[in-house]
Amino acid sequence: MIRKATVEDYRQIVDIWLEASIAAHDFIAETYWQQGAKDMLETYLPASINWVFVNATNEIIAFASVIDNHVAAFFVMRQEQGKGVGVALLNFLKEKHNELTLNVYALNKPAVGFYKKNGFRLVDESFDENTGALDYKLIWER
Repeated sequence: MIRKATVEDYRQIVDIWLEASIAAHDFIAETYWQQGAKDMLETYLPASINWVFVNATNEIIAFASVIDNHVAAFFVMRQEQGKGVGVALLNFLKEKHNELTLNVYALNKPAVGFYKKNGFRLVDESFDENTGALDYKLIWER
């Protein structure tokens, strides 16, 4: 089930974000993500519309944070990846928007492949000034 996140969900969302970010971005120092957890909790989540995917026991297993039409964060718990959770959450977002943009690190090949398989296309690339990593901007349009 997908529902709007509450402030009470934020800690669990940050835990998912931190674990998944470290696992998916081994080309960026783990400390970068650890140092960003407080900002995620106190700044980024409150500034976004956050959706959570909960399982049968009401545990959050994925989330998406959206600002206007930009997917600022999209993460699925590692053990839940490949089970259709990400596709379901992405399709939910597509139903609510005519266009979605997002940024993804080029070296995060599984994520790049996932988004392209689900209708996103590359529109720009640049180097992220905080990490030095190549960043892709992708877009999906209805």
